[in-house]
Amino acid sequence: MGLKFGIHVMRGISTAAVQANTPILGAKGSPDTKSGRPWLAADIAVPGTECKWMTCCFMGIDASSEGGRAFVKSLYDQYASWGVDFIKHDCVFGVPDLRISEIELVSKSIAEAGRPMVYSLSPGVQATPEIGSKVSNMANMYRVTADDWDTWSDLETHFDVARDFAAAGMIGAPSERGRSWPDLDMLPLGWLTDPGAPVGPHRWCNLSPAEQHTQVSLWAMAKSPLMYGGDLRAIDNATLSLITNPWILDINAHSVDNLELQSTPSHTSSKSSRFGLSDCKDEIPRRWSLRSVRHSQDANQVCWTSTASSERRWRKGEELPLKCLHWTPFASGSQVANTSSRMGFIASPPELHGCLAPVVLGISNTEVQQPSMQNVECSSEEPNQLWHLTAEGRLRNEHTGLCAIVVEEGERIWVARHSSDQVYYMAFFNLGSTATHMAVGIDTVIRRFVPSTKIIDVSSGSNPHRRVMLADNTDLICKAFDVWNQHDLGVVGNSVGALVEGHGVAVYILTCTTSL
Repeated sequence: MGLKFGIHVMRGISTAAVQANTPILGAKGSPDTKSGRPWLAADIAVPGTECKWMTCCFMGIDASSEGGRAFVKSLYDQYASWGVDFIKHDCVFGVPDLRISEIELVSKSIAEAGRPMVYSLSPGVQATPEIGSKVSNMANMYRVTADDWDTWSDLETHFDVARDFAAAGMIGAPSERGRSWPDLDMLPLGWLTDPGAPVGPHRWCNLSPAEQHTQVSLWAMAKSPLMYGGDLRAIDNATLSLITNPWILDINAHSVDNLELQSTPSHTSSKSSRFGLSDCKDEIPRRWSLRSVRHSQDANQVCWTSTASSERRWRKGEELPLKCLHWTPFASGSQVANTSSRMGFIASPPELHGCLAPVVLGISNTEVQQPSMQNVECSSEEPNQLWHLTAEGRLRNEHTGLCAIVVEEGERIWVARHSSDQVYYMAFFNLGSTATHMAVGIDTVIRRFVPSTKIIDVSSGSNPHRRVMLADNTDLICKAFDVWNQHDLGVVGNSVGALVEGHGVAVYILTCTTSL
């Protein structure tokens, strides 16, 4: 393939061009029929549509105007003449940034430019399958998450997003540009710098080796575009081996019907969950409530409850309070604090001796901000420590606009099949922090893709097992291969499983043939 030439462009038109009111190349007619003057930058710019995280530099255009259409056409004709292969179009996708009319115009201009160019949309903050369906026919790939960096909390959020887009049939959906792919963002591996840092300091990836394998495996199983985010000039052998694993690349390139088969929440206590932050836009944060406990030092508590059916085992079917923390009602001035106040402060878990507060790192008003929940010294004077428990059950921090959540760790199993052969792929993801045994029945995997498969229990003899048979009564003999350990397991019987380390993954290829 050789090297490809990619560029990163922003929404609309630069504010510098608008301020200089430069002429528009190729625009016919005039925006002013009386004067007959040519189209100028100010004629196509739409005030109030500045990129929210780069307001000083770019703003949207009127894509329905003659001047707007001519402007975009001239840009992409120029990119084609330069030999551009890949275009990342930023600040046009996601809930805060969505510019459907501009995406449509750019897609049309690329198609007419006379050169194949991969069209990628960004940044994808709060993206949902519903929003993705509006652009999947116009783009080759589109980001479905905020910026992903080398932390477990960032990586962990991608599991639900990947699951939802897979379940909606968005992976490889037909498009006017061929097929389109939800993009889970770059792989933050190898030699990196920090979010928002223009130049250094540089460092190695903070993810553990197990977490790095997990990230690459999820991206492969979800068929996300694989974009390496580190400095290739300083790549080490371990990272090079990770991103060039031939079986992982084959899964990413040739698997179909990819989906999350099973999701098992952890059933243990505080060690299997942690506090995190949400953008408050989805249903997940609506699970907080106040609770009074008699004869307890923590008489006032705010509790997160689990809605998972496996957790509904507390007091005759009531929801189990998964996490409860001390709640200090807020009082302003001489006002006496009301114990039922919906404004208050939340204490950190007892072993931390502090208060929970969101801290936002990175460059303000940009997409490189990285919010995280942190333990801080309690202070009623700090606005980021004040929380509002809404009537809907959200615990909202008014200072940042973020909501507190409890991330329940558990297990995920993804499956897929090869596009042409009787080859199946399985990935066991352990989101918990301690090793756990994970397994899935061979029949469960195959029947997901071939519903007519027959399963016959054979109980005679000393080796009870299940026969997996096709509709014509021919037996399937399946062999398993461990992708990351590059180990052939030979013929397998009822199931495939492994002891998966914390935050780790095990990936298997199941190759099945008929016995004659």
